[in-house]
Amino acid sequence: MPPRHATLARTVQRLSEQRFARFGGLPLQDFRTARRRFMRLDETANQLLHARRRDMLDLLDDEGMREQWIADHARRLGEVAYRHNQFLSPADLDRSPATAIYRVLLPRLRDALDASPTLPVLDQTLQPVLAAHHEALWRWSTDLLTERFGDGLAQPVCSEYRAELQLKVLAIEVPRLVEPILDLGCGEGAHLVRHLRTLGLSAWGLDRLAAPTEVVWQGDWLDDDAPLQPQSWGTVISHMAFSNHFQHQHLRRDGTAATYASRYMKVLEALRPGGRFFYAPSLPFFETLLPQPRYLVTRRLIAGTAMEATEVLRLAD
Repeated sequence: MPPRHATLARTVQRLSEQRFARFGGLPLQDFRTARRRFMRLDETANQLLHARRRDMLDLLDDEGMREQWIADHARRLGEVAYRHNQFLSPADLDRSPATAIYRVLLPRLRDALDASPTLPVLDQTLQPVLAAHHEALWRWSTDLLTERFGDGLAQPVCSEYRAELQLKVLAIEVPRLVEPILDLGCGEGAHLVRHLRTLGLSAWGLDRLAAPTEVVWQGDWLDDDAPLQPQSWGTVISHMAFSNHFQHQHLRRDGTAATYASRYMKVLEALRPGGRFFYAPSLPFFETLLPQPRYLVTRRLIAGTAMEATEVLRLAD
């Protein structure tokens, strides 16, 4: 690829990321009403497409570049969907592939560019293309949620919490923590992991949306390669994460509760003797089934709520 094309591809990627950030964070109803804004590219993007029109056509005609853009945008759209509904699984997204949306969009963008020799013409030609793309995104999102949850606007709260709040909710006394520590579902910001490490503790995190670092794995707790080797952790923490999903699957008629039950036991097996698994919400429907006296379960009411948090101690084998 010529250097000028590589530079242009990076610039387009950056502008695309800005557009995802601008519209991807909107609640679905707000995205629906933002159609007119979505139909217009910002001035910088329009000017770039016009000034580099021939180079953009070359990139869109390059099959390898086109396939990379399709895959990258489909991945980003999946991340946006997961941020809007944390109960969407990778399997849900695989069943509703977003790649089809971008296989339609890119040829239309190419035709619009090819037919627009001036900036005003380009602006007018792109508007119906982007309007159709907006409709495709709306249909994909609402169809996915309707199929999975029976509600095309299902958007449960999915938040990241301050480290201090997580410790308070889970009734964790930091001096009692046994290292090493795993935060299962640490969130994109891995706030608790970073907090514990500032206190000098050996802490790591795992999350689907987290950028991989030396102390954070990007992945799903159901993955085969999740870091849950037997007796590898002194403490596992999961605030409003793993057990929240387990409970959700338990309550669904078509849920995957058995998969979560198996993974829950794998988490316990990953504890060293004397290690603890802290989480909220509690799972009384499953905790009562744990083998005694191998595990000691303690539940505590979370102040100001009707919810409980659980501490599971793995006793000596």
